[in-house]
Amino acid sequence: MSLNGYTALYLKDLDPPARRPFLENMDGVITLKNFSLSAGSLPLAIEGLNGKVTLEDNAVRLADASFKYRGTKFNIEAALTDLELDEPEGTFSLKSKELTSDGSFIFSEDYIKIKKITGKLLSSTYNIMGDINDIPSPTLNLYCETKINLADFAKLIGKLYPEYKYIYNSLKPEGQCAVAAFFNGGLKDTREAEGSIKLSSSKVSISGLAIDNVYLDLRMQDGLINTHRFNMNIYDGLFNGSFEMDLNEDQLPYSVGFSIKDIDLAKLSADTNFGKKKISGLVSSKFFLKADARSIDTMHGSGWITATNGLLWEMPLLGGVTDILGMPHLRSVAFEEAAGNFIVEDRKISTDDLTLYSDKVNITSTGYVDFDQNINLSLNTNINQEVVKSSSSDEWANIANLLITQAGSYMGKVKVTGTLKNPKYSLSRKPIEDMFKKEIKGLLKNILQ
Repeated sequence: MSLNGYTALYLKDLDPPARRPFLENMDGVITLKNFSLSAGSLPLAIEGLNGKVTLEDNAVRLADASFKYRGTKFNIEAALTDLELDEPEGTFSLKSKELTSDGSFIFSEDYIKIKKITGKLLSSTYNIMGDINDIPSPTLNLYCETKINLADFAKLIGKLYPEYKYIYNSLKPEGQCAVAAFFNGGLKDTREAEGSIKLSSSKVSISGLAIDNVYLDLRMQDGLINTHRFNMNIYDGLFNGSFEMDLNEDQLPYSVGFSIKDIDLAKLSADTNFGKKKISGLVSSKFFLKADARSIDTMHGSGWITATNGLLWEMPLLGGVTDILGMPHLRSVAFEEAAGNFIVEDRKISTDDLTLYSDKVNITSTGYVDFDQNINLSLNTNINQEVVKSSSSDEWANIANLLITQAGSYMGKVKVTGTLKNPKYSLSRKPIEDMFKKEIKGLLKNILQ
């Protein structure tokens, strides 16, 4: 910690202090001019502190004081009274353009009791109380209640910490949350501390997504952080989540799971970048993942996804399939059902059985998307002959590249490569064994019979 600045000290009628270092029986004025305070690696850097500290018989008062923190000016008044008592009382009032805060404390030689700290940060409010014990190596016992306006709070973080402004710009949070937080333990080793965060909101928006009835109960005890409850409603569907992290291990291993049920894709796409695309259906999914917090390369797990009555052709990874097949009229075909299983390992999300079913076209997908957003997928399509017959003359040149199965349907293999931002589609033009092996086996079986 470093402290720099100018001071002028005037004392009168100075008596020796009694038993405590509380400046009792001192009388005078300390003038502070252009003081600065920094605290090493802590995010604390106060500049331009100016004011007067008045020393009275049994009180110390700071008045007409101001300072700057990250370019924002704060005005502060404070007092420490009843110095003749074993536990004198302190008060403060802090104000800026965005913040008002008032607090009162009781001081002792080895602890500070926070009677209350209340205030308003833009349109968010907070109330803090608790104790700070063992001052040389402090342990905290704090409780806080706050109502947070996400938009105002995010703007303030962006102003004070511009290096994190990109987070606000990407998330664009809106709405209000009620939060109750508790912490009991030391700051040097939080593994032995206990705490909890309970958050609730009737409606919030994150990255344009409308989320209703949010409830989170996050707890910490014995070096473990875990969710006792985490759920919300998203576009007429239900989300449930779980999280656990072990602070006792150096690599900070954690697990995360979530399930969604019956989310309306049409409403979801209307609030995202897919708003102008024709996407609909109900989707459900469940995933469970494990990893070490210090390396995303260790992530592994599995999950599944299903969809019903889905118009999905304009979803990512399917957007160019109808064009490469030469049948854009397929975009009006809805899949009665879609289902698939996924494996997460080696920095990839892979599947070998993601299948979309309809009476006109079926698609089976195998391959992966890696953590760098690279794509390597094969889409095997099986198209009803009636759909092919209804194709326009302009489409027949591409249809000629498809394979005709024993049942009279048409098969094509679409390869998807590139990246999620720029997927590339290609159509296999030669008979490949893995595309029609089952058809040949079936034909030979019928002949031999």
